[in-house]
Amino acid sequence: VGINRRWAVIKYGPGGYMNTHVDGHVPGTVRKGDALQYAQGTRSYMSALFWLADDVVGGETVFTFPQGGIWVKVPPRTGAALVFNHGQNAVSNPYHHGGSVKSGYKYLVRSDVIYGHE
Repeated sequence: VGINRRWAVIKYGPGGYMNTHVDGHVPGTVRKGDALQYAQGTRSYMSALFWLADDVVGGETVFTFPQGGIWVKVPPRTGAALVFNHGQNAVSNPYHHGGSVKSGYKYLVRSDVIYGHE
């Protein structure tokens, strides 16, 4: 178990948002020289978001029910992490979106929790 070596650094400015989606499984990665390659026998089962700044209005991560309606909103908070399942169905792979940023900037890192062996 570990955090994937492949990270996405994301910045949302005023009006920025992410549409409703589900996260999918990905293989883990290993370093081969200067490159990252997929690691055999590994797979992600959880998403991990790390907030780098919270001087933002809006920008909550919003989990929704598949048929519509808000389940929970998680506001960005500097230094906090949000880790949640992703998988093959709505229970283990929740629908979510990044709410619109009203002012300021939302900075975060997104990665995956990887299970398996390298």
